[in-house]
Amino acid sequence: VMGAGRWLGVVWAVALVLYVAFMSSYGDSLSPRAVTARAIARAQSHGSRPTAAASAPAREPAVDPSLVAGIPIRASPGALARGLELDCGIHGTIRLFIRADWARVHAAYAQAVGRAGSESNATTSSSQVYRLEPTFLIQGRLLAQGVRPEGAKPRAPKMMERGEVGWAGGGSGPDFFIYLGSGPAGWLGNPHEGTIWAEVADEASMATAHRISRLPVPEPKPGQMHILKTPLHVTPRTWLPRGEPGDAPAVVPPDAWSPATGPGGSAILKVEGASVDTAAKSCPAECHALSHTELHGSVVKWGSNLHTDTAAECCAECSKHRQEAEALQAGAKGCNVWVWCGVAKLCGKQHRECWLKHHWDIWHEPISVGTSARWTTGTAMPAPANHSSGAGRRLATRTDADLILHVMGLAHSTLSLHVRMRDDGASRARARLLTAVEAVRGGGADPCTHATGGAAAQGRSCAILGAASTPATWGSTAVEDGLGPSERWPAGRAFVRGTLGPAGTPAAAEATEGPVATEWPQATVRRGSVAWWASSAESTPDGPEFFVALADMPHLGMSCNVWGDVAEEDMQALDELAKAVEAGMERMPLPISLLPPPAPGAGAGRSQIH
Repeated sequence: VMGAGRWLGVVWAVALVLYVAFMSSYGDSLSPRAVTARAIARAQSHGSRPTAAASAPAREPAVDPSLVAGIPIRASPGALARGLELDCGIHGTIRLFIRADWARVHAAYAQAVGRAGSESNATTSSSQVYRLEPTFLIQGRLLAQGVRPEGAKPRAPKMMERGEVGWAGGGSGPDFFIYLGSGPAGWLGNPHEGTIWAEVADEASMATAHRISRLPVPEPKPGQMHILKTPLHVTPRTWLPRGEPGDAPAVVPPDAWSPATGPGGSAILKVEGASVDTAAKSCPAECHALSHTELHGSVVKWGSNLHTDTAAECCAECSKHRQEAEALQAGAKGCNVWVWCGVAKLCGKQHRECWLKHHWDIWHEPISVGTSARWTTGTAMPAPANHSSGAGRRLATRTDADLILHVMGLAHSTLSLHVRMRDDGASRARARLLTAVEAVRGGGADPCTHATGGAAAQGRSCAILGAASTPATWGSTAVEDGLGPSERWPAGRAFVRGTLGPAGTPAAAEATEGPVATEWPQATVRRGSVAWWASSAESTPDGPEFFVALADMPHLGMSCNVWGDVAEEDMQALDELAKAVEAGMERMPLPISLLPPPAPGAGAGRSQIH
């Protein structure tokens, strides 16, 4: 008996050592101590408090199930994605879109685990959730008998955003985590240092993940992870967003979800609490104001001691401080970065705070633009036009055009959209489309005439497929944040959608070798942005369907593959087109020709809809 007892003690000791080794191997980079330290360091650069996600539990997002059920849900991006359903028993279900375009080999592993779960008894699953950081993340293991994790670490060069799923600790699985923060997680790497392979499918699933993150856990030692005493059993199953026949066991409902009608197909808020930033637009040009952006630097005047009513006044305070400092001593470190908190509901006690900072070279660092829900910022010196963040991205004009989308078939007019393509972050789209344009310039056939039918019109493969105007309350803090019809960002509004057919379709090699589609640096979606549309069976996150944003869309974060901007002069015509479509004055589809811009000095046609 004593011998058996000693052996039992040895077994327990070995188990404890293995457990400690396991927990030290996964999630270290996401531990509360590491995350909080990074958040505090960033916050101290302008004297503000750490975010709620990093320092304290935040309230559960208010989600009305009746509203969520009525929001169109995004279909998977063509053949590049499938769904994974995490059945968490009495706590609910979390549905994920597997993003093969972000990490193809890991998407295949997740899909295989889902298939195994669908085909076997739920009790045989060894998948689990074992770590909970309230309202910040949940972490677990994704396993299935006979399915081995991949050892490779390919990844898409993107920043992790709200609702996205990655492998924990910078590893390659099977330990995963779901990020629940309110916006992009820049402190996890810019771009993210690990592998992101899926995203939460809808706000109902986000609400489930938030509830799970607040389950009771034993109080850990300071700086340690919050570990469940008994891991939460999870059963992964295949879920088909579009229900392709024969693609999974019959247990998967063939009509589980319907395609989305919103730009990019987003069914969750990538930035929670965002609104249209009118503060930046009201600033003088010399303020170099940036919407929804928080820039850092050494604080030269604390915002808790400086309040202004407008962002423009904050900019003026920065200019005044810089002039006074230089008057006292040449080369003094005066203010060259200002940050203003203008959204009362989100800023709380920091509302109207104006932080003045000095940075030795703000444009030398990798920064994120347009990813903050509450801050407006500006700089003494303008951003370089080609800065990787897109901060120097000015409004496009017709003279900037790299290509023209000539829309035909309108009832009373013609419409030519002059598109300036991005130099950085869209090399695939740029190479593909400019090759087609140069072929036309050289006397070749319009690539949009090669179709033999389909969804487009008059035998053309390129067409405008739909349009919807911008509601008066778009982005307004006067209405609740969300994607519902009466909420801040109603799905299916503020865009013109189309397809570029073969000219916009990725080559076979591009479509099968991953990761694909997402390129660095990413860009936010603003009025006039042109991005690939990935919400139908015929399209992928790399084309050929696209949308033009008729309004700023900060709630989409950097989740869309933006490849161009429509000239500012053409945007009013697109607004009028959307209204005409809604009034029944224009019928879809409208055929498109892909044309080169006119030679310098030749002028450009007027875009108008009567």
